[in-house]
Amino acid sequence: MDEIRLVPYNAVFHRVECERGIAEEIKEQFTFFAPNYKFNPKFKFGIWDGRISLFLPSRKLLYVGLTDRLKKFCQEQNYTLHLPPKNQINFDLPKEIVSYNIPVGYQPRDYQTEGFRIGIDNDRGIFLLPTGGGKSLLIYLLARYYLNKTGKKFLVILPNIGLIKQLRDDFTINYGFDPKNVHEIYSGQERETSAQIVLTTWQTAHKLDPRWFDQFGAMVGDEAHTFTAKSLIKIMNNLENCPYRFGTTGTLNGEKVHQLVLESLFGPVFRLRSTTELMEEGYLSNLNIKFLVLKYPETVCKSLKSAMSKIPDRRKRYQLELDYILSNERRNRFIQNLALSLKGTTLVLFQYVDKHGKVLYENMKNQSPSRDIYYVSGEVDGETRNDIRKIVETKKDPIIIASSVFQTGTDIKSVQNIIFTSPTKAKIKVLQSIGRGLRTMEGKMECTLYDIVDDLSYKKHQNYCMKHYFERVGIYAEEGFDYQSHKINFQTD
Repeated sequence: MDEIRLVPYNAVFHRVECERGIAEEIKEQFTFFAPNYKFNPKFKFGIWDGRISLFLPSRKLLYVGLTDRLKKFCQEQNYTLHLPPKNQINFDLPKEIVSYNIPVGYQPRDYQTEGFRIGIDNDRGIFLLPTGGGKSLLIYLLARYYLNKTGKKFLVILPNIGLIKQLRDDFTINYGFDPKNVHEIYSGQERETSAQIVLTTWQTAHKLDPRWFDQFGAMVGDEAHTFTAKSLIKIMNNLENCPYRFGTTGTLNGEKVHQLVLESLFGPVFRLRSTTELMEEGYLSNLNIKFLVLKYPETVCKSLKSAMSKIPDRRKRYQLELDYILSNERRNRFIQNLALSLKGTTLVLFQYVDKHGKVLYENMKNQSPSRDIYYVSGEVDGETRNDIRKIVETKKDPIIIASSVFQTGTDIKSVQNIIFTSPTKAKIKVLQSIGRGLRTMEGKMECTLYDIVDDLSYKKHQNYCMKHYFERVGIYAEEGFDYQSHKINFQTD
């Protein structure tokens, strides 16, 4: 018979009951080529075909989060799908929110309330909401509801200690939750607690005994786009007695297989607002993007092209170009002078710590010793990063020179300028970085992004930085952002 029956197995998987032929069709439906599979050594040596399967007929287990995808497949194939019974929710949502006693000034916006409703109606899902849209309040609403519903603890998994500190402040200071009922777990912290809400990093959680996860009835994975790594998948699979699970993120990378892996772990994606919609509604600062295209002398472009043509490995060619621009003293002075000339809080984002971030920081401090200039990288502990985040809000025209630890989730409302110092085409990294400047505060309603581009093209040859530039143009256009390009004839020493 053309029937498929889903039977609960645990909080992670449904068992799929169907004929063998249909099981093979389901497998094909949920099998995709991995990104960049052709460059994987296993593929090159012929021991892997480059494909990822989210359903194996031999095990007959399908991630619960893919149920909606399976529904669509059955509709297209005219298969009858039998689902497990679901409890119907019927209660007064506004009254429920009022019972949480959230202080005036932090009451949910309409789309946050809608996200809360979607969450408790589905018990799973990924909420796509840009930075500054208020993911922390949505997480708090879900935590309060599921603490009552399950009678068990609520787990929040975050990428780093800085975000733990930030979320704890939101819960206990802004939303009024009892600090005794929020516990942080990371390196050096006690693993066992009687607190109702537990905040931890994935780096800590993936080392814990699987039985430790049995204490949780519901969870949220913040910055869910990071949950495709093996360690994060392991954590989600360990939560086999935690049926209520949600992801929050501002960005997905656009790759189908990436989204499917996330859906398998959390459930379907619900887009609550776009960045441009939040700007139009006044919840986010307006964004001005200025490409500063540095056109290098023809002799330099020719010389670099010649040097790169002698290197067969593509990655080594890219590294040669990157090493050249990041070690270019005149380029670094250009970045330093730009940052020092700007008013308001300026965030200078770098990619490489020793060869670039520290150089920019030391040179800028030497050039302007009286200026409030702060350095942040993975070497700076979470407590200090959190202190810097708070301190800069009180300073005049401070500069933060930061690595990727400040590109994801960090809340600094006063940021008015962002400088991209390293080339990239990674959509998530670009959008997460932009998000650092979009929060509003009194006296600030716009942010300017200075996106530095290195034009080392020679004749028909287009260098990597220029290729990444066009990739970012596509990202900005897709998001509906306005941008301008300014060509600068760049004379090197």
